[in-house]
This record gives sequence, structure tokens and C-alpha cells, in this order.
Amino acid sequence: MAKQTYTHERRSIPRDRGRSLRFNIVNLFTVLLIITITSVVSFAYYKNTSSVLDLTERFILRVAESCIQSSVSMFDPVAESVKSTAVLARDDVQKARGGGLFPYFQTVLNNTPQLQSLYIAFEADGQFLQAFPVPAKAQKFGANESKPPEGTKFALRTITRKDGKYKDQWDYVDEDGHVLGAETSNQLNYDPRPRPWYQDAIKAKGLILSDLLVYTSNRQPGITAAYPIFAQDGTVIGVAAANVTTNQISDFLAHLDLGPSGIALMIDESGQVIAYPDISKTLHQDGFKLSLVKAADLEEEKVRDAFAAYHAAPDALIRFKSGGHAHLASFIPFPKEFGKKWQLVAIVLENDFV
Repeated sequence: MAKQTYTHERRSIPRDRGRSLRFNIVNLFTVLLIITITSVVSFAYYKNTSSVLDLTERFILRVAESCIQSSVSMFDPVAESVKSTAVLARDDVQKARGGGLFPYFQTVLNNTPQLQSLYIAFEADGQFLQAFPVPAKAQKFGANESKPPEGTKFALRTITRKDGKYKDQWDYVDEDGHVLGAETSNQLNYDPRPRPWYQDAIKAKGLILSDLLVYTSNRQPGITAAYPIFAQDGTVIGVAAANVTTNQISDFLAHLDLGPSGIALMIDESGQVIAYPDISKTLHQDGFKLSLVKAADLEEEKVRDAFAAYHAAPDALIRFKSGGHAHLASFIPFPKEFGKKWQLVAIVLENDFV
């Protein structure tokens, strides 16, 4: 039988195929490494972003609360001044009616820059005494909108009704109370007694804050703080009051650091703007008529979008989109004891903090 011979054939993997395999393994490892790094970075970014946003939320809430405290504090000395004026007038009615409290008014105005004026109105005949600080460079002031005498510091106004005749007297005085000039206007026929601030103070038998209004004397928005004056037997003597401009609050809001794009404003319960960084935007002028502006009607797109989001789902803190960017807004109410349903609204761009 013939012997079979088997030849063993050695087979080898082609070099190109080996290289391809090694290349695929390296690629797979690289892809996995990129995915891992990306996941880690994304997770870290998400965690950091989430942490930063949490801090931003706390920051914006703290800023809002601080603004509210500052605003409430601004009214504290006003309330005390009005109450003190009422007590002084009650204790010496004749002195008050004769202008004897004007020096006190001047001292209060010097120490309380947020005041637009301080005044007393009397129930018996509607007599009205009012003191104004006059800006150093004022070109027109008073009933006739004439230029005050050089060196004028205060304007002292006295309205009387005697023998059926109405008289509106304006005296312009310097820092020491020396009269520098005077003028009279009998056109207005102003009677304070039917005014809401007068009636509300007597009805409340205590301090009241009026709704936001526009003062005719300087065409600026403000709030009136009023306190009734009662005799010992309960008879109404009159009301002491002060006008508080919101300009100082607006200036405070303008200097808040809420990031490059942040903004804050103050509104009342009807949505009217009490204070805004740009004071000129708080009023709308139609000819000679001035009206208050609603927050929803402001030109700032992010403000309008914030209020639209808030009205859709009211909350103290909301996130919303404006101009394609994520924003955060807080809507914080004033404390109940303040007596007004106001809100402090702060709006920030999230990217300013992330």
C-alpha cells in the first residue's frame, strides 16, 4: 500500500487586514474616550450650570428683598415727618396757620431729599401752606412758571380764602429764610379738602399712602403720605402731608448690579410703573397731558415678555424666553404692613451668570 504524504500549508493573515483591525480598535478606543470625556464634561457643565443658576436664583431674590427694604426705609422718615407736622399743628393751630411752621418745613426738606414738598391743609376754610425745595438751576417754578430769584432755596406757598376771595401766594426764600421775591396767582382756585389724600387720611384716622400720581408742580410721578390732625375733642383740624417723588427709587434701581443685561422695576397692584431705571419712560405724554405707564406697555422687550410669562403662570420666580435667550425674573411683593400692594421685579439674562 502506497504511503500518503500530507503537506501542512501554513496560512497567514494579510498585512493590510491586520493593520485595518488595529486601526479600527484604535478608532473605537478614541471614540469611546471622546464619548467618555464629553459625558464627563457635559455632566460637569450641567452640574456647574445648575449650581450657578441656583446661586443666581438666590442672588436675584436677595437683591429684590434688599430693594424692597431700601424702598420701605425711604418712606420711614417721611412718615415720621408728617406725623410730627400734624402734632405741631395740633398743639398750636394759630402758629401753623400763620406760617410759623415754615422753618420746620425747611429743615425737614433739607434732611429728606426724597420729598417733593411738605404741607398742611385746614378743614375750617381750606387754608393751605406748602413748602418746596427749589433746584439750584431751576429756570421756572411756581404758579406762573417764572424763573426763581437768584439764591432761592425754598418756595413757600400759602393759599387763603377771605371774604370769598381766593389768593395763592408764593414766597421765594434763601437758606436762612430771607424773602428774595414773591408772586401771586389767583387762577387755580385749589381746595385741598375734597382731595383723596385728605379724605382718606381723615377716614383712616392714621397714616395713609396714596396711589401713584403725577404732580402738576414738577410733572413727575410720586406718592403722597398724609396724616390727620384732630383736636382733643375729636374735631377735625386738617391734614398734614408730604409728596414723595419716585425719582430717588428709580435712580437706585438704575445703579443696581444685575449683570450686563439685568434690570429692575417697581409696580403697583394695577401694573403701573412706580420706579424704573430710565425715569423718562415712566410717563406717557399726549400733548399737555401726562399719564402713568403700565409695565406691560414698556418698550423693553424682556420686560414685556417677563410680565406675559408671569401672568400666564404667576410665581415668585419664573424662567422665560425673550429674544431667543433664557431669562430669570423675580416678582416679590412688599410686606403687608407697608400698606400697599406693590411688587419689586428683577430680570436677568441667564447667560450673564453661567
